[in-house]
Amino acid sequence: MRRPLLGRVKVALLILAAGCRMPAAAADRVTVDRENKRAEVVVTVPDGRIVVTLDPLTSLIIHCVNLYDLNRQSGARYYAVRQNEEARKAVDQEIYQAIAGKDRYFSGGPLRLYTPTMTTAVEGGHHLRYPRPDSFSALAPPPFDQALRQAWERFYRQYWDDRFEALLAEFRLTSEAMDWARSLELMQKYTGRSWSGTMYVVVAEGTGMSALTAGSRICVGSLGENRDAGFVHEGLHLLLKEEWAKSPPIREFMAQREFNDPFWKKNWPGKYEQAVVASLDILIRGMNLKYPESKVVRNYLSGVQVGDIADVVWPLVKQHVTAPQASFEDLMVRVVRAAEPRGEPAPG
Repeated sequence: MRRPLLGRVKVALLILAAGCRMPAAAADRVTVDRENKRAEVVVTVPDGRIVVTLDPLTSLIIHCVNLYDLNRQSGARYYAVRQNEEARKAVDQEIYQAIAGKDRYFSGGPLRLYTPTMTTAVEGGHHLRYPRPDSFSALAPPPFDQALRQAWERFYRQYWDDRFEALLAEFRLTSEAMDWARSLELMQKYTGRSWSGTMYVVVAEGTGMSALTAGSRICVGSLGENRDAGFVHEGLHLLLKEEWAKSPPIREFMAQREFNDPFWKKNWPGKYEQAVVASLDILIRGMNLKYPESKVVRNYLSGVQVGDIADVVWPLVKQHVTAPQASFEDLMVRVVRAAEPRGEPAPG
């Protein structure tokens, strides 16, 4: 159901290049738990809440995912700690040989190791406590639990303790720059979906300027100048979940076509959702207003591997946002019909 993990390759990196910022939200207050060296922002929305978290456990998980080469996103290369000699020494070579970059840890996108570990850590509340060496076996299957433990004991604990105040300062900038509730309101408006319950935004130290999801309620993104930790882009994916692709007009249309994209392979729902989500992200965050629109659109959509349909998708999504009268499913019918190589002109 999910698009390939690689499909979210350069989202945060490209937003970083654009340097766009949402209006400040004074009501969003950072709560700091110095005993556990973590911080969070809790935002109440009509049917639930958004919990934005900075904590050592979730950042450790992403740190290990990158150092053990389990993250094939190109953004992982920009994780500066990969160049740290002490961090590399903390990688267990026997474990590395067993798990690094293996296809068996990929299935429909999210890493088989990463997703359950992150969801257990966050939804189980483990991230609220400072990590203990004896706690990792409850989070991840072997040998990934051992990788987490060794990275924590040999390198990451001291690294996090030394860096926490600087990371907290960056986290405050994210909080000041984002109006989380307003962003979610627009995300719901343009997709016709409503969010209920808790959405977690994990602001991780080690994503390497990538953004991704875990399970059905967690967005993971970077600290840094993108200022939203992938919330809008990944939150849109959490809202949509490719459910629109079950629409009979779309399925009937695609059943008559042989979709085989060089990057997306047979995953046409993933490609079209990615293109529309990236376009909505640009519009919701106003990137097209602050910087040359054509450059922002070209760079962003190319970076997430949908640049070949950008000229078709962008004007349709922009029209939808300007006057959102049709349903989101109607928008997707128009997008798919117009973007397919042997497709039909978009109706209307």
